[in-house]
Amino acid sequence: MPTDPYFINREKTPSKNQPSTKTTVPKLKKLQGFEGILNFKGYWDDRYNDDGTLHILEIRYFLSDDTIQIVEHDLDGGLKTFLKRQKIPKDRAYVKPPGYNEQNDLLNVLSLNSMNQWYAFDSSKNIIDVHDSYYHWSNLYVGAEIDVFSRKVILSSCDEFTKQYYLDYGLENFPSIDTPNEVEGKEKENIQNIPVCDDENILNKLLSVSKIEALVFKANIVPKEPNNLNREFVIKYFLNDQSFSVSEMKTQTAGALGCRFFSKRKIPMETPNESSMILKLYIGAKLVIDNFQFVLVDIEDRTLRFMMDHPKVFQHSDVTYIMNEVFQFLETDVDSFKNKYFQNKNEIERDIFIKIMSNQFPKLSRHGIFVLALQYKKQEKYKEISDNLFKSILQDELKRDLFLGFDGLEINFKQRNLDKKDGYLEHSSAFKALKSARLPFSTEIINMILKRFTHPETKKVAYMDLLKYLNYTIGPTSESQGLAKDVLYRKPNEVYVRVDEFVNDLRKLL
Repeated sequence: MPTDPYFINREKTPSKNQPSTKTTVPKLKKLQGFEGILNFKGYWDDRYNDDGTLHILEIRYFLSDDTIQIVEHDLDGGLKTFLKRQKIPKDRAYVKPPGYNEQNDLLNVLSLNSMNQWYAFDSSKNIIDVHDSYYHWSNLYVGAEIDVFSRKVILSSCDEFTKQYYLDYGLENFPSIDTPNEVEGKEKENIQNIPVCDDENILNKLLSVSKIEALVFKANIVPKEPNNLNREFVIKYFLNDQSFSVSEMKTQTAGALGCRFFSKRKIPMETPNESSMILKLYIGAKLVIDNFQFVLVDIEDRTLRFMMDHPKVFQHSDVTYIMNEVFQFLETDVDSFKNKYFQNKNEIERDIFIKIMSNQFPKLSRHGIFVLALQYKKQEKYKEISDNLFKSILQDELKRDLFLGFDGLEINFKQRNLDKKDGYLEHSSAFKALKSARLPFSTEIINMILKRFTHPETKKVAYMDLLKYLNYTIGPTSESQGLAKDVLYRKPNEVYVRVDEFVNDLRKLL
C-alpha cells in the first residue's frame, strides 16, 4: 500500500500539546504520621440585629484535612451543629462562577452557518483562574476574628493540646479574651463594689444646700436595633424634685440640647426601702426610663466636681479612697508603672489616660477613673466665642422658635422692679423672668446670658441692655455658623492629665 503524503508531512510537523479533557478532583492534604484536632472556644455576638442573641461556640480545626467544624452551646446545656465540617473560605467568595473548578477553558467558535458551530480548548489560558483560599491553622489564634460566611466569630480561648501545638511552632503568648457575658459580669461586680451613702439625713441636708440645679450625664441607649448604635443622649437629674429629663444630641438639631427625648419625669422606686436615685448615678450605671435602658458613659465636670466635694455622700467619688485602691491594685513599683505605660511623660491626653487606667486596673470602677482624670486635669483655656457669634446664635434660636414676646418680657422685667425702676434686677429675679417667658434656651445658657449683663460691683442684671441684645427685630445680626449646643458644650482644644502629680501622690502612699 503506498504511503500517504499527508501522514508523512504530519509526522514532520511538531505536535502541539493538546489540553486534557479529564478533570481531577483535588485531594485533601493529610499529615504524615499525625492527626489531631485544635480546639478553640469563641463567640458570635448577634445581639445588635433583630431577634439576635449571643452564640457561644466551639471551633474544631482538623489537622488531617484543614477542615473546620463549629458547634454551639444550646440553652439547655447541650450542643448543636453551627457549621458542618468543611473548609471555610477566606476571600468571602462563597458563590463561585460557573466552571471555576475546570482545568481547561472551553471556547465557543461561531460561524455564519449555525449548523457548523464547533468548540475548542483555549491552550493560552487567557481566562482568569479562580484560586481558592481557605483558613489554615496558622490563621487561628486566641483573639483572632474569622469570617464564617459573613458571621464574625471571635476566638476567646483554646485547650492545652492546642497550646502545646502552637508552642512547638514558637508561639508562646496565649492571652485570655473575655466573652461579652464575662465583661458584663465584671461590670456588675465593679458596680456592686462602688460604695454608697445610706444616711438619708446627710443626703437631705446636701440637697437643701446644693448650688447646682441638676446633675448632667452623657448616655448611650442600650441598642436593641442597629439604628441605636450611634445615638447619644444628655440625661439631667434635677435635685429639687428628683426628676429626670432626657434629650438626644444631634448635630443637625437647632435646640440647645438637641431634640427632647423624654419630658421631665420621675422614675418610680422598685421597693419602698430603696435608696435614693441620686446615689445610683455614676459612670457605668444603667437607668431604665419607660422601658428604654440607658448607660451613663460620661459626666459633666461641674457635676463630677460637686460629687468630689461631698465624699461623705458620694463615696464613689472620694479621691483618697480611689487612690488607695489604685495603690493596692498596682503590681509593680510606681516608677516602673510610669515608664511602662505613660512613657515617662509629665502630661498625657485625657482619653489616653482613661484607656490606660481601664486596661491596667480592670477591678477599678470606671467612675473612679473619671474622678482621677478630673482631679489631675490640667486647666486649659476654653475655645473663645466672640460676642457677635454668641449674639447671632441666640437670635437664630429665637427666630427658629418664632419667639416674638419681647414686649411681654420687658413688662415682666419692669413689674419685678417697681420699687426702684433703675433698669437693674437681682440675678434670681431676672432668671425667673427669663424662665417664665419660655425662651428656647436651657438653664445653662440662660445663666451665661445673665453673666454677660451682670454688674461686677452690684451683682445685678441690666435687663434693658439684655432685651436689646436678644431682640432680633431691633438689632439683627448675620446668620450664625454654629448651634446653641456648641456654646454650651464648648471644650478646650486639648484636655490633658497631669501624670507627674498623679504618680507623686501614689508615692506618698508608700
